[in-house]
Amino acid sequence: MTRANALLLAAASLLCGCAALQEEYSPDEATPAPREDANPALHYEPSLERGLESLELLGEGRELVARLKENPIKIQYAPLTGPWPRYLRADRTLLIPEKERRHRQTLPLLLARGLALSQMYDRIQVADDLAEFEVLAAMAQARVASQASMYDEDKIASTPSGQETIKEICVYAIEGPDRFAEMIRRDCLLPNLEYDRPTETFESSLHWVQRMQQGLSDNSFYQLLYKRDLDRVRRNAITRAEADENASKFRGQDADAIWREERKYMYRTRKNIDDAQIFYRQQMDYDALWRSQYADAIATRIKELKGCQSYELLPGI
Repeated sequence: MTRANALLLAAASLLCGCAALQEEYSPDEATPAPREDANPALHYEPSLERGLESLELLGEGRELVARLKENPIKIQYAPLTGPWPRYLRADRTLLIPEKERRHRQTLPLLLARGLALSQMYDRIQVADDLAEFEVLAAMAQARVASQASMYDEDKIASTPSGQETIKEICVYAIEGPDRFAEMIRRDCLLPNLEYDRPTETFESSLHWVQRMQQGLSDNSFYQLLYKRDLDRVRRNAITRAEADENASKFRGQDADAIWREERKYMYRTRKNIDDAQIFYRQQMDYDALWRSQYADAIATRIKELKGCQSYELLPGI
C-alpha cells in the first residue's frame, strides 16, 4: 500500500475510530463459536477479540489486524510488571500485561504496539531485538492513540500501561518524533530482564559486524561469534545452550566449509541490518507525512488530555 493510500485509509477510519474505544463490553463476554474453516490461531480470549475489533476501526489499526489475519501469531496475557507488551520471537507470541485485561481503552493501543513490533520482525530477519524497531512500534501506537477517543483519562491512568501511554502521547505530540525516539531508545538501553533489555541498536549491531569482518582476515571469526553469543546470553536474549549449539555448527568441519559458512553468515547479517535501516528510514518518513496530514488531530489530543496540559518539556536526554 502506498503512503497516500495509507493516509486515505486512515482518514476514512477516523470518524468511526474516534468512537471505537467508547463501546462498552465485558471482557468475559462469550466469543462466538468458530467456523469449521476458521484459523484456530486467530481465536483469542474474548477481551482480546474485542480489543482487536476496536483496533480495526482506528486508522492504521486496520492494516495491523489485516496482516495478523494473513500471518497469525499467538496473543495472550502475562503477569508482566512493565507497561509495554512483549513479543517472544522464538514462539511468535505476543504478551499483553495482565493488568490491562479489563481496560478497553488501552488494550487496543497495546495491541497496536505489539502487532507493529511482531510484524517488523517477521518482515526483517535481524538476529537481535533492536531499539529502533521499538521506536517504530511506539510511534505506531502513538498514531493510533491520536485517533482514538480517550474519554476516561483517569481510568486510563490507573494502570502502568495507561500512565505510560499518556506520557508517550504527550511527548510524541508536543516534543515531536526526534525527542520521542530518544525517550524510547533510552528505555530500551536500560537493563530490564523481563523485556530482554538492553536491546541492540543499529550502531552496536554494526560494531559487531565490523569486528567479525576483521575476524575473517585474522582467523578470529569463530571466537568473536562465540563472544557475541555470550554477550547475548548475559542480556537474556538467548540461552547458554543456544550459544553452545551455534558454536558447535563450526566444529568438525573442514577449512573450506568453515570459510563458506563464515562468509554466508556475514553476508546474511549485514544484509539484514541494511534492510532494517532502510525500513526504519521509510517508516520515519511515513510518520513525518502522517504528522503533517493529521496535525489538527494531534493538536486536539493535546487539548483533551489533562496529562498533556500539565506536561513539562523533557530535560536533555
